[in-house]
Amino acid sequence: MWNLSLPFRLLVVAALVGAVALPADARRRKAPAGPKALRVGMVLDGPLQPEWQRLIKRLQKEVRLVLGNARAVSFPADKTIDGGWKLATIRAGYDRLLADKDVDLIIAVGFIGPIDVARRPKLAKPVFAPLVIDPRVSGLPVGVDDKTSGKKGLSYLVYSSRMVEDVATFKRLCDASVQHVLVDKLMLSWMPKLGKLAAKVGKKLGVKLNLVPVETTAQQALAALPKSAKAVYLLPLPRLPDAERVKLLEGLKARRLPTFSASGRAEVERGALATQQRGVDLLRAARRTALNIERWVRGDKPETFSIHLERRRKLLLNMAVARAIGWHPDWQVLVY
Repeated sequence: MWNLSLPFRLLVVAALVGAVALPADARRRKAPAGPKALRVGMVLDGPLQPEWQRLIKRLQKEVRLVLGNARAVSFPADKTIDGGWKLATIRAGYDRLLADKDVDLIIAVGFIGPIDVARRPKLAKPVFAPLVIDPRVSGLPVGVDDKTSGKKGLSYLVYSSRMVEDVATFKRLCDASVQHVLVDKLMLSWMPKLGKLAAKVGKKLGVKLNLVPVETTAQQALAALPKSAKAVYLLPLPRLPDAERVKLLEGLKARRLPTFSASGRAEVERGALATQQRGVDLLRAARRTALNIERWVRGDKPETFSIHLERRRKLLLNMAVARAIGWHPDWQVLVY
């Protein structure tokens, strides 16, 4: 048996204690922090209609699914601003979130906000708009390739509309040389190109397009429509509540007016006569926006993302409305 001196034995014991203590010290150390949660702010043009509510819920779900465990995501309630359909409030909402250090990116919800964003000379952080009005009408920027926004920090998605094809088809259906176009008054004030486009399309097709500004009630819209109207073309009316939209379509049907929707199938199911749009695929718009956000997280530039969402164009008719207004499709239309 070894005869160790007392100082040496104490040294050995201290070394053993230190060796045992090291793992405990390691456990007490904090693990390296992962990437901070992605904080998303939103600016709404105004109170959301049911379809826009579904779009936003789906978008939030898709962003979380796409980023998975790699990055936590938060949508703070105090970073969601409702513009109340007031231009000054909408603009102030973007001012606030663009300057907010606790917001990493902004989702622009609606048709007016993205136009305000696009007109700004510089964006302090990326802005993603899941659905906008055709840039040929709204004036939103388009890159030289005609496939991207081309504006630094801005990514948006659009189902390109073809007013010229809609108007031509509508003329073929009802043979009206004058079409009255119902358009949201607020949107009209922010889209000066719309009047020029309507004049250009009308001249090309030999149809006069009269723009009729619409507020938020069916009564006002019907009152603004002259008694001489023979055909009504419906542009998107985002401020019109669903109940008022049904009243408007019922009122147009009562006046036995053929109607053509630029929005798509949902409006035909509510009471419009015809459309060529299959409608908006909310899941697709939400998923594409989420994928674009993931690309930005990886380091890609929003101004390089594709802006186009394609959809099939096919004539859809509401035959119950056709019978109610005394309109009958000819044989060529039925065959088509």
